[in-house]
This record gives sequence, structure tokens and C-alpha cells, in this order.
Amino acid sequence: MSFRIAGGQITEARFRAIGCPVTVAAGSWATEALRGRTVAEALALRDDDVARALGGLDASEIRRSVLVERVIAAALARFASGDPDP
Repeated sequence: MSFRIAGGQITEARFRAIGCPVTVAAGSWATEALRGRTVAEALALRDDDVARALGGLDASEIRRSVLVERVIAAALARFASGDPDP
């Protein structure tokens, strides 16, 4: 997942994933949901938000929503550290 951030706000979000349809749907939803949010708002996004947005996930699929939360946090941590390409 990568972001374009201007003035503390996410102006563009992209992801690349190879996986099952749930993984791709979760990443796609996240890119749409993150555009226009501040970095703080993006960090507040939780796996439950992703699961809810996808209409609920069963126990075998829930790890995809957790993965999205972790990927967002990792990408934004790179941004906070000064990495020019979050």
C-alpha cells in the first residue's frame, strides 16, 4: 500500500496484492476509504471497520481485514519516519 500525502491528508492511496478475492476487496475498499482522511484518521481505521465494510467476514477470512490494518499502520509509520515514498 502506498499513499500520496499533502498537508497531513491522504490525497491518493494505492495497493498491490496477490491473493484471494477477499484480500483484493479489502485492499480496494481501504484505498477508497482512506482518500481524503488525515493521517490520524487513517491510523484509527481498525480491522472491524474493514470487515463491516465488506459485509462481514467469517473466521477464516478475518485475517484479511487485520492485514489491511497492519499494512496501513506500517506504510504510515514509514511516512512518519520521513520515508519519501510511503
